[in-house]
Amino acid sequence: MNHFPQMELPVIDEKIWREPGGHHEVFLFRLPDPGISELIVCGVSLRQVVGILPAETFLPWPADPPRTLGVLSWGGTDVPVLDLVACFGLGATDYRLARRLLLLRCTRKGDAAAIPVLADFGQITALDDYQPVTHRLAVHHDVLRGAYHFGPRLLFIPDLDSLV
Repeated sequence: MNHFPQMELPVIDEKIWREPGGHHEVFLFRLPDPGISELIVCGVSLRQVVGILPAETFLPWPADPPRTLGVLSWGGTDVPVLDLVACFGLGATDYRLARRLLLLRCTRKGDAAAIPVLADFGQITALDDYQPVTHRLAVHHDVLRGAYHFGPRLLFIPDLDSLV
């Protein structure tokens, strides 16, 4: 069974993310860290995906805090570029390995964030098919909305509202 199906870039359909217990379309992506990407896949609601840009569209700021890699100017707004690996408390990403920037909107605020990712994406239609992680993980729980067993990997659902 292929746990990370390949897909074309998504067409955003505002009706696909429903209330808890309903049907969920989850957009999957991998972080640009060879060790982490073998263990963890990240997912967000497909409605959160605003765009996918080339990774070279932002200039890094080396003096930034470890969670923030830089700022991207998008539509006249400054959008922080976040290192999710650092946000999870798992070290830091070599963002130079990223091939794309995933531009995401927060679910509870009107803010946005950009995440450096690898170029392969996937999609699942229901989190109900995956078991939540019940044991304690050595990550910052305040930045996670959920964690699930996802074949040989873990599926992390980041809480972007807590990061922006």
